[in-house]
Amino acid sequence: KIAARWPGNRITFGFLGCSLCREPMLHPALDDQLKSALELKESVCSKALQRLQFDGMDKAPELEPDGQYAGDPTAFALSRYVYYLCFQCNKPFYGGAVACVQGAAAELSADQLLCFPCAHPGAATSCAKHGDEYLSYKCKYCCTVAVFYCGPSLGHMCDLCHSNIAPLDARIASGTLPPCPCGPNGEALPPGTTCPLGVSHPPAPEEFPLGCGVCSNLRSF
Repeated sequence: KIAARWPGNRITFGFLGCSLCREPMLHPALDDQLKSALELKESVCSKALQRLQFDGMDKAPELEPDGQYAGDPTAFALSRYVYYLCFQCNKPFYGGAVACVQGAAAELSADQLLCFPCAHPGAATSCAKHGDEYLSYKCKYCCTVAVFYCGPSLGHMCDLCHSNIAPLDARIASGTLPPCPCGPNGEALPPGTTCPLGVSHPPAPEEFPLGCGVCSNLRSF
């Protein structure tokens, strides 16, 4: 059970519980087998709690005394966010919100689950202070900062493009999506308009990091 770990692509930790009572398995005879799994759990839980705070959800109604996850922000964070194990570096990475990625990642094979630095070697994918956990990205369809991440198969999107994925994918396939500068929903911006992002970036639908979101937020105050 420990060696098999979790079913599917999403990292879960049910395999660390006893098959009979579901309590965490702790025994000196299992120390060597559990060591790496417990270290992984610590890493994922830490990342999920930081993201909960980053998203402003650390005071959500679900955490109130009468809420579903009262007194257990870790369980709440793990219920909201998906983490995968990178096939190349073997480290956990944020895979998006549960509501966005359910079903999508099931279609991916293990070797397609890559964190952004491994999937884009050589790109500026890390902050000296905050690492790669809070990078902001360009929307894959337009010249807008993304606010959704729907996993490795769908990528980063702004709010409006997130609501129109199928038509935009069809426009990419047909080559009718406007080049930069492009507004949400694939709207071509008036001639002479400079790119709203103010940076040089690859064309849609290539993923592109814009820098550390935490540092950007700090600079805005």
